[in-house]
Parts: sequence; structure tokens; C-alpha cells
Amino acid sequence: MAVRLSEKDKTALEQMFVDAKGRGFKPANMRSAVISRALKAGWLRKADGDFFVHRERGSHVVFTDIGKANLLKRMADRHAMDVDDAHHLVRTGNYHMVATAVRSRCDAEADAGVQTGF
Repeated sequence: MAVRLSEKDKTALEQMFVDAKGRGFKPANMRSAVISRALKAGWLRKADGDFFVHRERGSHVVFTDIGKANLLKRMADRHAMDVDDAHHLVRTGNYHMVATAVRSRCDAEADAGVQTGF
């Protein structure tokens, strides 16, 4: 049986994804309900510390390709932007600037300036 993630789970995973800059991370509690559901759903996988140059075994989680794609698509749809742009903002740590990076479609008309001649 496939595990389906709720919107609350997806929101929490999205925040983890942004905080980890799209990479893996060491969770505070590996037994967290969100992490265990994401592991069962295939959005996360466990990674040894060797993957992160640490020597701890099974202490880190990494976002799978499916998890990354789903989170980036969700983020891009919500902010009306391209998936590659959302991924770039996450990887560079500038996702907090998404409000200034994307302009509302309603604001486009207000920006039309009047050209004056001398």
C-alpha cells in the first residue's frame, strides 16, 4: 500500500527542503512522523554519514529525485514560476526572496510608464 502525504506533511517537507538547500540533512529526531511517512512514500531515503563526510551511520536523510521533483513542482505552482527558477532559489539559499522574484500578474499593468519627449 502506497503512503499518501497530507498537505501538512508536504508543507513540513517543503520547509525542510528549503532549510537544507535541496540537499540532505540530519533531522533532530529520526523517528519524526513526517520523516517516517516521507520515507515510506519514497520522498526521502536514509543516508550514511559517509555521504556527508560524517562518520555517523543512518543519521541523515536525503531527498530522492521523486521527492525533489514533487516539492519543486509544488513550490513553482504556488508562486507561478518555473521549476528551474525555484530550484535555483532553493540551492542558492535565496528562496526567502521568492516574493520579490515573482511579480503578480495584476502589477504588470501598473508598471507601464508614460514616455515623454523633450
